[in-house]
Amino acid sequence: MFKLNKSMILFMFFISALLIILLSQFLEKEEENYPLIIVNGKVAPRLSPIFFHTEKSSDSECVNCHMSPREILYKEKIFVPSKIPHERRENCKTCHVLEL
Repeated sequence: MFKLNKSMILFMFFISALLIILLSQFLEKEEENYPLIIVNGKVAPRLSPIFFHTEKSSDSECVNCHMSPREILYKEKIFVPSKIPHERRENCKTCHVLEL
């Protein structure tokens, strides 16, 4: 009876160690896809995959829309970007990642 309990404990320890290893590898891959970028103490949000973020011609267009929001008509829908206090940067992707 004692050997059975000892083997069960060993088996559960092995399974637990295996799960921890697999979970850590999964989380590591997630971090590679979505890096955590902190700017001025705040996490830079991910960009939603809407056409404004994927088809823009320059990074300055992003800041122009979010500094002074205005209505944008696209395919008979009106979009109003939220006002975001932001400093100008040459490349949005240095802080923001496109959401997959």
